[in-house]
Amino acid sequence: MNISNSKKNEFLSNVILSCHIVNLSSKVKIYRHLHTLNKWPSIKWDHFKNVMHIRNSFAHNPLGPVSINICLNEDGSTNVADMYLELESISGSGAINKVKRRDALHCFTQSNMALHQHLIAVLQLLEETKE
Repeated sequence: MNISNSKKNEFLSNVILSCHIVNLSSKVKIYRHLHTLNKWPSIKWDHFKNVMHIRNSFAHNPLGPVSINICLNEDGSTNVADMYLELESISGSGAINKVKRRDALHCFTQSNMALHQHLIAVLQLLEETKE
């Protein structure tokens, strides 16, 4: 069976890359398989896990009450030492984890940037081998 490039591109765009058909976890599994086959540059797989886990935590956690840490000074005055929203998630073992949303966002951003740079490097490799 001979499939044209336009049909392959249509399948890739409309099926494999569709979030309605293939979830992110499955896309990561496909990528890991291709990564192993093609010996692409290494990446810490925790970056994929962080992006998926933290994204799900943000998506499925309603905004809760604001936590405020207040310091009592020696002179009796007070000041706000910290103010934050918590983000809850459940680990693989079933434990409930609570982190500050800003810390989770920072971790998500760091992993997302690492993945972005990695995927650009892989794309450049693919373009070089195509020539």
